[in-house]
Amino acid sequence: MMKYKKLWLFLTALSGCLLIITLIIGLVISNETRYQSNLEKITTYDKSMHHLMFILNKNDQAYGADFMMGIEEASEAYNIAKELVMISEENYLEEVLDRLDMAIYSKVDGIVLHAYSHPEIIDKINQATEMGIPVITLNQSVHESKRLAYVGNNRFDVGVEVGKTISRLSGDYGNVAVVDRIMSDAGLEMMGLLSQGMKDVFSNHEALNLVTTQNTSQGVLSAENITVNILREYPQVDIIYSTDGQNTLGIVQVLIDQNKINDIIVVGTSDHIEILNYIQEGGAVDATLITDYYALGYGVVETYGKYVSDGSVSGQMTPKITVVDATSIEAYLEQLEAFDEAD
Repeated sequence: MMKYKKLWLFLTALSGCLLIITLIIGLVISNETRYQSNLEKITTYDKSMHHLMFILNKNDQAYGADFMMGIEEASEAYNIAKELVMISEENYLEEVLDRLDMAIYSKVDGIVLHAYSHPEIIDKINQATEMGIPVITLNQSVHESKRLAYVGNNRFDVGVEVGKTISRLSGDYGNVAVVDRIMSDAGLEMMGLLSQGMKDVFSNHEALNLVTTQNTSQGVLSAENITVNILREYPQVDIIYSTDGQNTLGIVQVLIDQNKINDIIVVGTSDHIEILNYIQEGGAVDATLITDYYALGYGVVETYGKYVSDGSVSGQMTPKITVVDATSIEAYLEQLEAFDEAD
């Protein structure tokens, strides 16, 4: 009996060993197959495509579906392989510097960077450029760096557009507060450009005044807190402009809660469906500025594609801004519907 028990234990142990050996062999073969597959892809990719790395702020409304569609179609048109790296705003500087180091170390062919004017970011842009890796900036021009080009709106021009919109909606009369979303103290220059553009318009209308510009992070709660402070500290304000879609919704919520929705003109940003509905229904949001994010995405890849194909480059590519208000909301919604059906 003891003899059979020992035999059974031996066979069980042997079966277990054979199973483990089989699993190890299978894993090795699988990894080898995967490695060879990846090697083939890398070899094909190296021969036929440029490797363009995107380092983007994942909290920025600009980099949504329209932007991604733009870079997708442009990448196909220019035979460019894209790599997307999305970074949270929390510890953005530290992470973006780390990603730039990785991009430089891996010798990508080009970099598209959501940037702002910080000495360390400028140094990394210059380092990449000096190593033959062109850098295209989004969000901020960073003109003091050696970047190849900037793709995006000039904040002064945006301010002018906002000023014209406020002038038209208010009948050239009112006190304006701006809720501006920027990522860091480096964005203060951007705030200044926006204010200058608005003041350029207001200079022709004595009864229009820019009372305050408040900096806030993205998000409904942040915007709500800022709006409550504005209404308490600047009771004369009767016009509010927000540079961000989520912040626009936060502002509206405070005005609804305080029963001031009919007392204050709201000019927002983005084509968020709630904002469009507010405009269509009348009252809560009076107008919104919508950037063509598809053109932004397509344009940044096209800028790089033209540069590597024939060396041509424009210092700045500016996507179109559309102002949607009560007079144009129906036409805009019809245009969106037609676009969705065609897609």
